[in-house]
Amino acid sequence: MKEVTLKIFASLLHWAKEPEVRIPIEGPTALRNLVEHLGIPEDEVAVVIRNGKQVKLDTEVMPGDIVSLFPVIDGG
Repeated sequence: MKEVTLKIFASLLHWAKEPEVRIPIEGPTALRNLVEHLGIPEDEVAVVIRNGKQVKLDTEVMPGDIVSLFPVIDGG
């Protein structure tokens, strides 16, 4: 099966519930759509890493890609 793996970190687990989610896709898919599918608000995602390189939410992902999503960090 063709799928993309999303690794979810820290406070983003509030929406995703699982630290690793596999989503079936047929071909190039906007990462933004997958984040929306999980119910994660876009403004909560600060850093996105696809296959070891930082990308933006409008990047297209392909089956087999591994994407890590990190939240906005508050504090001081």
